[in-house]
Order: sequence, then structure tokens, then C-alpha cells
Amino acid sequence: MKRRSYVNASDPRSSDAVHDMVQRATRLMVAVGRQSGLDDRTIRATILGDLEEALTGDGPWMEALPVAGEPGPVPCVTGAGVYRVIFQQFGLDRSDVYLQESCDVWVRRALDEALAETDGDFRPCGP
Repeated sequence: MKRRSYVNASDPRSSDAVHDMVQRATRLMVAVGRQSGLDDRTIRATILGDLEEALTGDGPWMEALPVAGEPGPVPCVTGAGVYRVIFQQFGLDRSDVYLQESCDVWVRRALDEALAETDGDFRPCGP
């Protein structure tokens, strides 16, 4: 049986915009992980865990975190929350198995590409 891809040209929710937004969010989270001093294995595990939580969990979207120069903790979106905002923006059903499979593929590809870069600025390394 052929597996159906979530991407369907006749469905406005499955436009390239969803894929692009998920990919950009993933690459940004890789950059944040690197800026925070995390190793690639930890970054990958954290982001994949965030995606799983975004698709199937009920955890909070926001956390209060200490920020330098602020008198108290500041509300921040969680990694899972970033993906949930994207799903909400496009009116996507998180329980849709095809969405889950497509997002898993998109995030893993974005992770592979971003983690292959060593300069941390989203550009391929080398001359």
C-alpha cells in the first residue's frame, strides 16, 4: 500500500509554506542549541522530543525563564510550542497521522542539514 504524503497541492494547509515554516523553525532551534553550547546529539534529541510533544502531547507552550537584565522570569515559548504555533497558524490537526509523518520527515531533514553546518549561521561551510 502506498503511503500518502501530507503534502497535497489541492489542500491549502499542505502548501510549501507549512514545510518551509517547519524547516526554518527547526534550523533556528539548532542555532539556539549551538549558541547555548549543546552538542549535536543533545540538539537532535531535544528537537525530536519537542516535535513529538507538539504533535501528541499536552504540555505547556510557555515557560517562565530567567533572562539577564530582567527583574524576574520572562515567559518564553517552548520548543514544542514553536511547532504548535505553526500547526495552529495553518489550522492543522495535530492528531493527523499524515501530518505527523510529514513533519517527522521535514524535521529530520532540516536537522541533518543544519547539523552538517559547523559555522552556525545557516550557510553551508567551506569555500
